Amino acid sequence: FEHPRPAIIICPGGGFEFLSPREADPVAVAFQRFGFATFILRYSIREHAEFPHPAVDVLHAIRWVRAHADELGVDPAQVAVMGFSAGGHVAALAGTQYANPAVLAAERAEVDAALLEHSPRPDAIVPAYALFNFDWIDDAPADAVDTIADVHPAMPPAFVWTTGEDVVVPPSQSLRFVNALAERGV
Repeated sequence: FEHPRPAIIICPGGGFEFLSPREADPVAVAFQRFGFATFILRYSIREHAEFPHPAVDVLHAIRWVRAHADELGVDPAQVAVMGFSAGGHVAALAGTQYANPAVLAAERAEVDAALLEHSPRPDAIVPAYALFNFDWIDDAPADAVDTIADVHPAMPPAFVWTTGEDVVVPPSQSLRFVNALAERGV
């Protein structure tokens, strides 16, 4: 391809119970219209959603897109991850956990060694009305990851958005994540 395109990996929401169709194909088509190569990640849900599985899934997807960049017409230096609600948590995991030794060890156990040659760090993350931590949920999973606490200066840039009308995930989740990013210069 003469002009490789940026890529975006889309992580639909669904509370880790299902993957929302309205946050998958329609989003992918919209980004395709703007020249992106789009991919929909069907990350681990239900009983398979415990950490580190969704993090492994998204890092594997980033590596896979980079490994196949030439044949897909993708610029391997422009791979973003966008997610909605629970999928926004997966996008935040991509930005905060790409160098976590426990996640990388779990990933090594699951992926083809050739993929490990490619960086799992996304070039940008776009969490939309995302779940960033579980400290506001009474019956939070014991292995829940606090991506707000895990924000670090080497993270990729982030575009975070939410709405005041969200009745599922408090908008304060996004505000707290944005504040953590600002405090660390991201």
